[in-house]
Amino acid sequence: MNMRTMAVLLSISLVIAVFSAAEATLAYGEPTIFFASSFWTPTGTSAGVLTNTNTTDGVPLNVSEEDVTGTVNALAMLLPNADLVPSAWTPYGCTDHYDCVNDPAQDGNTTIIVSPKVGGEFNDAQGVSNMAISDITIDGVTPFSWTRRNQSNPINGWQLKWGGSGFICSSVSSTPTMAFANISGPQETEVCGVGGAWSITQVDSIFLTQAIGGLTLQVTTTMQGIVVQYDDSDYVLEAIFNFTSVSNLTSSAYLEVTARSPGIVDTWDIWAEECVGQTWESIRPDYAFGDNYYTARFRGIDVYDCSGTLTLRITDHDATDESGATLSLDYLAIVAPASLNISSALNILWLIGFVVVLVAGFMGALWIRRRRAGANGGV
Repeated sequence: MNMRTMAVLLSISLVIAVFSAAEATLAYGEPTIFFASSFWTPTGTSAGVLTNTNTTDGVPLNVSEEDVTGTVNALAMLLPNADLVPSAWTPYGCTDHYDCVNDPAQDGNTTIIVSPKVGGEFNDAQGVSNMAISDITIDGVTPFSWTRRNQSNPINGWQLKWGGSGFICSSVSSTPTMAFANISGPQETEVCGVGGAWSITQVDSIFLTQAIGGLTLQVTTTMQGIVVQYDDSDYVLEAIFNFTSVSNLTSSAYLEVTARSPGIVDTWDIWAEECVGQTWESIRPDYAFGDNYYTARFRGIDVYDCSGTLTLRITDHDATDESGATLSLDYLAIVAPASLNISSALNILWLIGFVVVLVAGFMGALWIRRRRAGANGGV
C-alpha cells in the first residue's frame, strides 16, 4: 500500500470517527420524567396508591365520582295545563277546564268540573305540565283525582283514564264518596304496556281523562294530576395532583396520561393551576376515555411550572351525571424531552473543521512532494 492510499484511508477514518462522535453528542438523550408527589380528592373517592401512576402495568390509581346531591325518592306533582278533546264536562269557577282542577291543593267546590247529568259516555281530557328538571331517574308515576259524587246513590261508572305518546295505562276505577277524596291508581314503575324505565319525554306527554258513561248521576272533580317519584343524583369528581421538583420545562414538554373509564365512555376536563392568581385554567376540556386504556399527550404544560411546582386537576365534564363513573389512571407524568446542547455542538463543529484542515494540509503536502518527485524523475 503506497503512501497516497494510506493517506486517503487515514483521512476517511478520521472524518468517520469525528462525525460518529458528533452524532453521538448531538443526538437527543433520554427525556426527564416527573411524577406526581401527592394527590387528593376534594370531591370523590380513590382506590390504589399514587405510585400506581408511575408505570404502565395495568394496575391503576382509580378516582371515582361522588354523589353530591343524594336526592332519593323525591316527588313532583304535575297538574293539568291544557284542555284537550273531548271537553264534555262543565267548568265552574273558571273558564278553562284545566284551570278548574290544577290547584296546588284541592279547594273544594271553589273551582270544579262537573259531569253531565244525562245518559251516555262523557269524557273531559287535560294535558299535564312538564317536569321542571331533566337530569333525574324516574322511579314511577301515579295518577290521582280529588273527586266526589253529587248524590247519595252509588256510582260505578266513573274512571280516570290516562296515557301518553305511544302508551295507554290502566284506568283508575272507583266508587266516589259524597265528600271529596283523593282517588289514586297504583304506581307504574315502568312505561305502561311498553316496559322499561320512564323517560322525561314520556312523562311530559301524559294526559288525563275524567270519564263517566251510561249514567244519569253526576260526578264532580276539584283537582287531578300525576305524581312522579324520582331520584336526582349528581355525581362529581375533583382530583388534584401536585408535582414538585419540576425543572427544565420547555414548550416541547407535555403531560402524558394513560387511562380508561371502565364500562363506559365518559368525558373529563384537565386543568392546570396558574402561577399568578392560583386560578384553574383548562388545558384540555371534554376529553373522552373509554373502556380500554388509551394514552394521550397534552402540550403547553410548561407555562404552569411555578418555580418547580406544578398542580393539575381532573374533573368530570358533566357534573349532573345520574350514575357515577371512575377514571383509572395507569400512567400520569410530565415529560421533558432532552434538548440539544448547542455548546457541545459548536465544539464538535470546530473539531470537524480542524480535522478537515489537517487532512487537507496533509494531502496538499503529499501532492506537492509527488509533483516534485515527478519533475525530478523520481518515484
